[in-house]
Amino acid sequence: MIGAIVGDIVGSVYEWSNIKTKAFPLFRHDSLGGDSDTMACITGAIAEAHYGVPAPIRQHALDRLDSRLRAITLRFVDQYVS
Repeated sequence: MIGAIVGDIVGSVYEWSNIKTKAFPLFRHDSLGGDSDTMACITGAIAEAHYGVPAPIRQHALDRLDSRLRAITLRFVDQYVS
């Protein structure tokens, strides 16, 4: 299990290091299958940390949450996200 986790993290960092554009494909024809969904999530998190999330996309995501989850998310953002 630990080997799979480390492999996904290392693979995601490798993908991020080799793609320096906001328009990078998370799912390429040669990376579908296996843990590609996990690696896409990790790579997306790295991209968000680097670029941030545009306000319209952030608002769209918040609008899709029910009031309870939205409140939890906003408290988390207030406490942990600069």
